[in-house]
Amino acid sequence: MADMLVIACDMPAMDEIVLTSLMNTHQSNPEKEAIVFTNEGNPEPLCAIYTSAGLKKVMALYNQLLLPKHSLKYVLEQLNTLETPIPNEWKQYFTNFNSPEDLRSLKV
Repeated sequence: MADMLVIACDMPAMDEIVLTSLMNTHQSNPEKEAIVFTNEGNPEPLCAIYTSAGLKKVMALYNQLLLPKHSLKYVLEQLNTLETPIPNEWKQYFTNFNSPEDLRSLKV
């Protein structure tokens, strides 16, 4: 199992600078099992890095029936997670586009 970089398909405005920062933070913190951005204190679990060790831990918890909640927020609480607040100038990159109308407003 390998480390995973996860990015939601409904974040088409995501920018390379965010992903580069995420990867650099991961490389600088090898002891962390997950690296995620937070938006006003709430994790953005679909723009994150999950390590192999963290994924194995989640699978073990699941197999032992020790994962009573299946939300990614709950999963992150079970891992050694590094949370990084989203800088204000990057918040636009985390916009969710969930409808055709949302996509029409996307400026490429």
